[in-house]
Amino acid sequence: MKERLKHIFCDMFVIDSDDVYFSRSFKQYDIDSLDFTEFLLMVEDEFDVDIDDKDAERLKTLDDIVQYLEEFEL
Repeated sequence: MKERLKHIFCDMFVIDSDDVYFSRSFKQYDIDSLDFTEFLLMVEDEFDVDIDDKDAERLKTLDDIVQYLEEFEL
């Protein structure tokens, strides 16, 4: 799951996989709210989940998204 998520992240934001740290906040990557929303839509499609808006607000890092997805046992 982490590799799939990392692949989506790298492709969307054109970031080298060696520069991705799951604990780094999306703000540290200079990702604005529109890009973040688009990213979450891609995550929803890839993992066949629906991320509630309230839940999305608490997702600040890739680690947060991994934890969230693990709740669905993906």
